Amino acid sequence: MIGKVYVEKEVIKHPRTQSILKRLNKEQDFIVIDRWGEIFNRKNQNFRLQKKYLPLILARKLNNFVLPLPISHKREAEGYYFSPVLNCLFDCKYCFLQGMFNSAAIVIFVNYEDFASKIKIVIENTSRKTLFSASYDNDALALEHITEMASFFVKKFEELPSNTTLELRTKSAQIKKLLNISPPKNSVISFSLSPERVYRKLEKGTANVTKRLNAIKKLQLAGWRVAITLDPIIYYAGWEQDYKQLVDTIVREISMEKLDYVNVGILRFPKPFFKKIKKLYPTEPFLSFPPSLDEYISYPSNITKRMLSSIQTMLRPISRLTTVYLNC
Repeated sequence: MIGKVYVEKEVIKHPRTQSILKRLNKEQDFIVIDRWGEIFNRKNQNFRLQKKYLPLILARKLNNFVLPLPISHKREAEGYYFSPVLNCLFDCKYCFLQGMFNSAAIVIFVNYEDFASKIKIVIENTSRKTLFSASYDNDALALEHITEMASFFVKKFEELPSNTTLELRTKSAQIKKLLNISPPKNSVISFSLSPERVYRKLEKGTANVTKRLNAIKKLQLAGWRVAITLDPIIYYAGWEQDYKQLVDTIVREISMEKLDYVNVGILRFPKPFFKKIKKLYPTEPFLSFPPSLDEYISYPSNITKRMLSSIQTMLRPISRLTTVYLNC
């Protein structure tokens, strides 16, 4: 649920600000601020409490529009990400954003056009294939009915070279606005899928697995490029059976010939983020990792190797027909 709305003074009259306020029925019900950081970066914020009534901030992005993707997310393309929206409507317990940000407030940078201009500059300065993620710091479709962010950038990427790809990851089934757009050639909607047990215990507020699968089928039928993300894969008693059942369902329900690719990753956290998340959920079994000297916190190497081997076996029916990327 959206709580208080804050608007930077200089973007109050921006057309996108006015549209968003109207959709929220908040045209006259917002707090004027100078800069978004004065709300977002305050000390001693309660992330868990804010999740109940999410503050929303409308602001202008001034710099760092496009950044390199972390190495674990790169594939054969040159990878970048851009974040017109910070934070997520959903409340997944494993989400690394809880460790990255002090605030659960959602920030919408209304100057989408400036992001598009910077993306174009990046593309003009490379001859390689490029992949741009718009969902590294958010869920790309969760707030689409309010932000129209995905719709805007899908259309913009249609104007860019064919060796440029936009990836939009989501746990939502908010595809109504996308279905009103002619299927683009260089945008991919990647749906994150988890076993029912993981969804029910750890993915509060997200669309259930059946709804996500139905959204995939509708987009495929409409001619959209679609991918699947199985990341993070979580280790627990019975995990292999649950993930095998999920993969079998994917193979049965979705056209593998029309699937662009599959992203796979084992649960992992940058060490500083993990410390903050552990404080939020000190008794959660899925956060019980052994001490590590590595940059990332994850399972012991013997468990990780066994998990990857098992997942690769499960995915053989898929990997015969499309590319599987291991992001770990």
